[in-house]
Amino acid sequence: MPVRLTSKRRFMEKETNSINENIPPEPKISFRIKFLFWRIDIRRKLSNIKFNWERTGTNFLIFLAFISVISGAIVFVVFMINLSKEYTVTGAKIILDKTGQVGDFIGGVIGSIWALTGVLLFYAALRIQTKELAENRKHFQLSRLTDIIFKQLDLFNSRLSIFELKDIERDENGDHISHQGRSSILLLRHRMDKFLDVENNKELTEEEKQQGRLQYLAESFAFLEINKKEFRNFYEELSNHVRVIRSILIRDEIPPSELNELKAIFFRNVGVDFLNASQHLQLLLDNYIKYKKGRGEEVDLLFSAESSIDRNISSINEFRNLKFSEEILKDYIRSRDSYNSTAY
Repeated sequence: MPVRLTSKRRFMEKETNSINENIPPEPKISFRIKFLFWRIDIRRKLSNIKFNWERTGTNFLIFLAFISVISGAIVFVVFMINLSKEYTVTGAKIILDKTGQVGDFIGGVIGSIWALTGVLLFYAALRIQTKELAENRKHFQLSRLTDIIFKQLDLFNSRLSIFELKDIERDENGDHISHQGRSSILLLRHRMDKFLDVENNKELTEEEKQQGRLQYLAESFAFLEINKKEFRNFYEELSNHVRVIRSILIRDEIPPSELNELKAIFFRNVGVDFLNASQHLQLLLDNYIKYKKGRGEEVDLLFSAESSIDRNISSINEFRNLKFSEEILKDYIRSRDSYNSTAY
């Protein structure tokens, strides 16, 4: 038994040595390549370091003021030690000409050093106060912008509460069934779900799906024809709210990230259901306009209700998808200033 183990161990060692011999040696990296990687790593680390130069400058001024105080104290102590070798402070007789020279030295040298300390501390306090004023102004601007956004939301909700759409279905008296407020948004979602039900139904053949699509488009076109004036009035008002918010958010003193958050607050309160329903309505409008053009009907791209609704929804979606950055804000401010300088 021990012999078998020994032979087995030798066999394993032999196999291991043969495997190690077949493994290629690790490539040797030259010192030049190591130095190059080291420089790249150092540059990457330095680029990730963000210095607060304003805070660093203020701390440097306070450090200089501290050094100035220490320097004046050292000069004063050394002067008093050397002076005490020839004169005593508790002497019975005061020599005015000598004490005057001492006062001139203390006021001229040490007083100048400590006066520099006061100037440095005053300038550092002025920088801190200026920064605090800028922060207070920024918070005031954010509070003002937030108030305006919520006022626009109140106007939107008040308009939405009287927003009324008529369904193609009729009641017992033969009148179109009306939906008001958020219920009208659910009506739009219902039309979208109806289309998805046809597309996702695996039991229908392709021919049946095509018939379902045609029926869906016919019902949707009839729905648009009944409500297009109400749609036009509603989306024109909403587009005006968006233009107001877009104009007030063009501020170079507020970081773009906070402007994006304010914009997101508006659209979150408008509601995802409404925004999705608006995109669905825009798709219906595109097909509706193509349908009318196919029948030979002219569609006024400026004054027709269909074009107005499509244009306003596109403007709203464009602003919704816009991400403010420093470059975009500079371009907006530059174009706005150029417009104001040429406007009558």
